[in-house]
Amino acid sequence: MQVVGNGSDDVDDDVDDDDDWDAVQFTDLEETDPSMARRLIERCVDRFMELGGLDARYRAQALGATRVARGTSVGGALVLQVEFPLGMGSPMCEWDGTAIAAEKIVDDTAAVMAESLNAERADGIWTGWDAPRPGDPPTSLIDLIDWKRSL
Repeated sequence: MQVVGNGSDDVDDDVDDDDDWDAVQFTDLEETDPSMARRLIERCVDRFMELGGLDARYRAQALGATRVARGTSVGGALVLQVEFPLGMGSPMCEWDGTAIAAEKIVDDTAAVMAESLNAERADGIWTGWDAPRPGDPPTSLIDLIDWKRSL
């Protein structure tokens, strides 16, 4: 998998200059292949949340905030972009158009984004979607009621 950008100015310098990654026009995969889009989004969210230590209660929110899109570079390369929840970025990867390659891209980018999330957490940056830690105060009214009952 060759990640060619993350939705910002970070682009792999080894990528052919004929492919202007900033100029890629993306179409939401939901428009062209809704079934594949749903499978990829669910796969991405589940992997990202698991590896990133995020609370499963936020899965529905994460599903709604994740997008998979396809585009073609100026040089003609097919590109898959995954927009992650929590503002984690939108990496782009060259793609051969197959479901198997898309799954690999989603798996790999989810793992990279989870590593980044975990590194931020190590620096003391928490998301609000993090799984509860021992000693954390309750974060929802239901948890607070359960906590008070347990006293």
